[in-house]
Amino acid sequence: MLRFLMNLQKPLFAGLFSTFLLFLSSSAYAQSTPGQTSLAQEPVYQDDITLELKAEDWLTSQSARLFVNIVAAFDEQQSANLRNDVLKKLKAVAPKADWKITRFNRSASQSGLEQWYISAESRLSEKDMDGIRSKIERSSKPGFKMTLRNITYSPTTAEKETIYADLRKKIYLMAQKEVQSLNDIFSDRSYRISRIDFSPSAIQYAHRQRVDRLAEAQTFSVSKDQGPEDLNVSQKIKLHASVIISSNHLPARSK
Repeated sequence: MLRFLMNLQKPLFAGLFSTFLLFLSSSAYAQSTPGQTSLAQEPVYQDDITLELKAEDWLTSQSARLFVNIVAAFDEQQSANLRNDVLKKLKAVAPKADWKITRFNRSASQSGLEQWYISAESRLSEKDMDGIRSKIERSSKPGFKMTLRNITYSPTTAEKETIYADLRKKIYLMAQKEVQSLNDIFSDRSYRISRIDFSPSAIQYAHRQRVDRLAEAQTFSVSKDQGPEDLNVSQKIKLHASVIISSNHLPARSK
């Protein structure tokens, strides 16, 4: 009787075991990539090469920022005309300038007059800066005083963006040349640029330049508005970049 029962269970057990193997095979196949029937996938290695690239160039400012202060004392009934008078005085100093009022305060003096404190600024080209200090001094009159606060030879935002675009292009070309060199040397690999990070070092460098220029101005001061018409102030701009060059490859097979 026992031998009879064992003979009956053999087909049932064999069928269950075959079904279990088929389930495992189906699960392994479902997890593989489409079109791949092998259960084991060969590992893929990635080589990374990190480069620190730098580019620099000179940025020459073609214009200067002009800052002026105005103090006006007048009767309160003249306030309506004084605003137009201020704009006319600024235009007379630099007709081609686009003047902006950056600060405006008003108060009453002890004598009962209204007092206005105005700050204005504009950007002028080199040729328009000739004799600007004398023009500002001649615009003053009793009750209206205009003074030159500062002249800054700084580049415009458009000039900065242009030179940074050129520096980025230089770094791209250097990285591309490095990739070509790697592919020539390691012919069994296919290198590519996987990442480029531009460092804030350029901003830190610009801040360091400002500090150096302030220290220099304290030891050597020049009235730039009295210089020649072709005077251009230049500053060196640097851009740093971290470049990662990568290559994916299969492990080397032993012969």
